[in-house]
Amino acid sequence: MAIKNDIRTIDANVLLDYILQDTFKDSDRKKRVNKFFNLSNKGELEIRIFVYTLGEVFKRLLEPRDGNQVNLDDTKIQRLKYIQQWINEDHVVPVKMDSLGHDFFDHYKAINEKDSLIQQGDKLTLAAFCADNDSKFFYSFDRGIIQSLRIQEYIGELGKKVQEP
Repeated sequence: MAIKNDIRTIDANVLLDYILQDTFKDSDRKKRVNKFFNLSNKGELEIRIFVYTLGEVFKRLLEPRDGNQVNLDDTKIQRLKYIQQWINEDHVVPVKMDSLGHDFFDHYKAINEKDSLIQQGDKLTLAAFCADNDSKFFYSFDRGIIQSLRIQEYIGELGKKVQEP
């Protein structure tokens, strides 16, 4: 198990990028995602993902989006199997509602007031991250989250940070 400073929470897009990495051309982004998950596999960090966010990943994989259906070929299915193995080995830890502090809804309300343009699922994910006392870093590729100065300020006041992997 990782030490407390090495617990990181991820957004759905980080896990989706790992699963779908062969569909995008940004080789730097692909390297960063693979390095991030490789560190977890070596036990150097623990990755946490809110159960709602994990559900969002599977929803995006199974439902057509913008008229496009994800083709779950053998490579993508193998990556899903890796994720299942990582969850079984506690390298990726789903965070359930009952493990969060009572301040989850307070964080949600504050995030909603700070930036109403952030998508609903992202607000829930950020609130779960804020309510998780052990995780200090939230990784996302979502420009809306990363570039929101008000969200960055709020999370910074909690002694936490949002950044790309």
